[in-house]
Amino acid sequence: GPAVEAETFVDMILLVSIVLFLPPSLLVAYLLTRAMTTPILELTRVADAVGRGDLSQRARVKSRDEIADLAAAFNRMLNELSRAIGEARQHSNARTHLLRRLISVQEEERRRVAHELHDRTSQWLTSLSVYLKVLRDAVHDEEVEQCVKQTQEVADQLMRDIHQLSWELRPSA
Repeated sequence: GPAVEAETFVDMILLVSIVLFLPPSLLVAYLLTRAMTTPILELTRVADAVGRGDLSQRARVKSRDEIADLAAAFNRMLNELSRAIGEARQHSNARTHLLRRLISVQEEERRRVAHELHDRTSQWLTSLSVYLKVLRDAVHDEEVEQCVKQTQEVADQLMRDIHQLSWELRPSA
């Protein structure tokens, strides 16, 4: 009867509505979901790259919403971080250069001091030792001879100490 026909008509309208409106509704839902998730996925991509140490990546978000504001803030933060790291590298390179220069100057000064100690001071002490030996051989007073002998031993020990010190002062490099 008429009730069955009305029910079949309603079912038919419902079926036609589903067939006509479901695909566009699904398409709209997909496009809206994609429009919302693409900027977030872009931020995630850049954050992952930064996490791996790649600071060259920047978020490219085309929307004009809060996510775009977040992406712009993230990009500004990356720019500042890259700048700060660049400055830190420059300071580190300058510090390394200065340390190398300082070590070079120290080694040169140590070489100079070692040379002075070994050559000049050793010459004077050798001369002193020779004069003391001549004096000891020339003197016939046992007390003076003993004093000269002790002085010569001190001069000889001083010469050995200066030789050792000049050896220790030589740069290791």
